[in-house]
Amino acid sequence: MNRRGSMISCCMALLVLAAAAQEPCRAATCSQELPADFVREVWRKTKDLISSLPNKDSGLLRLLPVYCTNLSVCPQGLGWSEVGHVIKVYQKRVFRSNVIKKLLPLHFHELLHRLDKTLHDCAPCQKRSKEVLRFEKKIKRVLRKRREEGVFKAVREFLFVLRWVDELRETLHHGS
Repeated sequence: MNRRGSMISCCMALLVLAAAAQEPCRAATCSQELPADFVREVWRKTKDLISSLPNKDSGLLRLLPVYCTNLSVCPQGLGWSEVGHVIKVYQKRVFRSNVIKKLLPLHFHELLHRLDKTLHDCAPCQKRSKEVLRFEKKIKRVLRKRREEGVFKAVREFLFVLRWVDELRETLHHGS
């Protein structure tokens, strides 16, 4: 009985150690899970969507938070978790808007879902940063006040999010 209890304790300790050892590797996993051709496909579909939008410039200020993606300059910069939260806001608020649904390229929701799921699976689940919370409130307010114009502005800024994904993917891929 005593031997069995120590065996179970030993197994539990090994599981905890294995889980802890995998934590630093998650960022590298995100880079591996999001191949360049997938990011290019989402980028291409987003550009197709943007080209189908009316050419009116909204004149709004930038909606997205300003993040630093160069970790050598600002070590507390943008990470996979923040990008995942921003993509979740886009998926929930912007791309489900009635005005944009009819303009979405074929399979866009599937690509966005895959991107969201991959980031959810590979990035450690952290609380949303203050910047992401402010962005979410800003998006809600802009979509409520400026409806179509706000949605179009947000869609045009989605290329920044994809640029963040690509920069993180490249930085961590070459760094590992």
